[in-house]
Amino acid sequence: MNLVLWPYVKTEDGWSIPEELMEGIWTSMLVNERVQLTLYDGCVRNSEQFFNYFQNGKNHAVLVSDEDDMKLVLWAWLNNVDDGVGYAHFSFLDKFSRDALKKVLSFWSTFPLSVLVGVTPESYEILVKLFEKCGLTMIGKIPSMCNMVYYGRREGGIISHFVIGDEHGKEIERSGNESV
Repeated sequence: MNLVLWPYVKTEDGWSIPEELMEGIWTSMLVNERVQLTLYDGCVRNSEQFFNYFQNGKNHAVLVSDEDDMKLVLWAWLNNVDDGVGYAHFSFLDKFSRDALKKVLSFWSTFPLSVLVGVTPESYEILVKLFEKCGLTMIGKIPSMCNMVYYGRREGGIISHFVIGDEHGKEIERSGNESV
């Protein structure tokens, strides 16, 4: 695996990730039910809203691709960044990969942040397990926190955090290459 990280930022010529590739990310998220599990509140329902959501200046997105397999692996973003805290979101586009998650966590560890926080729907068990294997701390579940608009129900939200620079952060750098 040769993972490459691509921050999604505005450039003089437009955006760092071409529109065609962004369409591919959106399509992959739809096909693999990642929209329903990561954008579960229904805030993004089509490709136009997807573009607007990530170009609004409030979301700091990054793409991880595998250059060996020529596959898109992970679309991740931070938002609500304030006072050293960022809310992290992860949408795997292919198989779940510890290496891709670790690459993003390592990248975000270079930001002026102290902690990353997340809320994961309780039914997204594979992602919760991956977070635990990668050193994120699971705090607990808040009942009915996640409004799963696409499924017409509410479910518990698993609260997690990652303290930048602590032993878990160092473990990210020491860990080997693995998939879930």
